[in-house]
Amino acid sequence: MLFLFFVIFILLPLQLLYANTTRVFTVVSLSPNTTAIIHDVIEEAAKEQAKSVINTKLIGSIYYAGQPKYYENYQNIGSFQALNVEKIISLKPDLVITWAGQTQPQVIALLQRFGIKVAIFNADNLESLAASFADIGVSIQLKNAGIALQKSFLSKLWTITKQKSATLVLKQHKPTVLLQLSTQPIFVAGGSGVLNDIVTQCGGVNVFKDIDKVSFQTTINAIVERNPNVIIMLSNTAKWHSDKTSMWQRWQDLQAVKNKQVFQLPSNRISQFSPQILSGVKNICDILSAAD
Repeated sequence: MLFLFFVIFILLPLQLLYANTTRVFTVVSLSPNTTAIIHDVIEEAAKEQAKSVINTKLIGSIYYAGQPKYYENYQNIGSFQALNVEKIISLKPDLVITWAGQTQPQVIALLQRFGIKVAIFNADNLESLAASFADIGVSIQLKNAGIALQKSFLSKLWTITKQKSATLVLKQHKPTVLLQLSTQPIFVAGGSGVLNDIVTQCGGVNVFKDIDKVSFQTTINAIVERNPNVIIMLSNTAKWHSDKTSMWQRWQDLQAVKNKQVFQLPSNRISQFSPQILSGVKNICDILSAAD
């Protein structure tokens, strides 16, 4: 009995010492959407492990106008146009995470040359976007939290899209949709990628579904020729609404204009591929289910 007490007495301080010196896994994010995903995965882990220490920490992030308040917790490592590579290297992160196409290849190569591991993620649709939450969770040593975030996202997505697309089934038609990303020049969503999938999941048909690009620059003539039933324009508006004074009012023969189916949608709802994109999905589903 005395021996058992002695063993416990010796081991207990060692356990406390180990708990206090467990190494923190540090992460730097080079894109706004991966910052949001990492933040949400860590938040999910904190909910699951209420009384445990989370040994993963996001220590640096790219900054941008209008960023959430939680960015104050991270070191500023620059912007898209001016990444501070020296600052990233000085932070000595265990992992740098970015999104495909959002970081210049030469920056990634330079970081790797300095021995920094870089992970690049991507998504072709909403389902693979959800899968990226789980993949990022694994990469930052929070596997269970990443999976939980993935499942939660897919559950909410199913609730949004099934209810809204069912309305269109009752109407027995699928509206053709122009998702306009900018005005000057005119960029639109093509027939591949997450944006196209949002239109499809909400029961619409992308008027440019045959163009195998995520987005591309087009012309007014090309849009008039395709004659969409609904036009959704991204803008800085606070909430989605019908727009009767848009640039398209000059083309009264357009089905969308003729039937008053031109809408403004807050660009921040769908511009960031993260769990927050669900608000934009709901908006587009609401627009299409309300469309005549």
